[in-house]
Amino acid sequence: EFKINDLIKKVLNDFQSQIEAVNGQYEIESEDIEVSADLICIKQIFENLITNAIKYRSPDRLFKLKVSVIDMGADINIIFDDNGLGIKPGDEDKLFEEYYRSKARENTIAGHGIGLSTVKTLLESHGGMIWANPGVALGSSFNIQMPKKQ
Repeated sequence: EFKINDLIKKVLNDFQSQIEAVNGQYEIESEDIEVSADLICIKQIFENLITNAIKYRSPDRLFKLKVSVIDMGADINIIFDDNGLGIKPGDEDKLFEEYYRSKARENTIAGHGIGLSTVKTLLESHGGMIWANPGVALGSSFNIQMPKKQ
């Protein structure tokens, strides 16, 4: 068991130099919730989402990332909101397919299209799920829902 808030803080601290390098900032809005899950898997999920937020930031504005944690009773909901380049309408579901790269980004931003597919697989192995929130005006919003206890 571990406190989700502590893990989020640790992962964001690991990215501190990258966030500072792009003059970025982050905010955590979290309750102190204990979860029983594979710490290494959940850490890998968070690292991938934060890496993507930094990688797909907009050159037109200062990078901002907000991580919100909501207690849903038996489940926990974690939302990663950024003010980056955003998600092309219609790509919300395709993002989680293995090797999928948005046509708008594949020639300008390095990657292989396996990160979000891996995130989805790891979450499903924990009884959870992930989705991209459609219609975000500025940036991307990814929502994770998973049980607190395995």
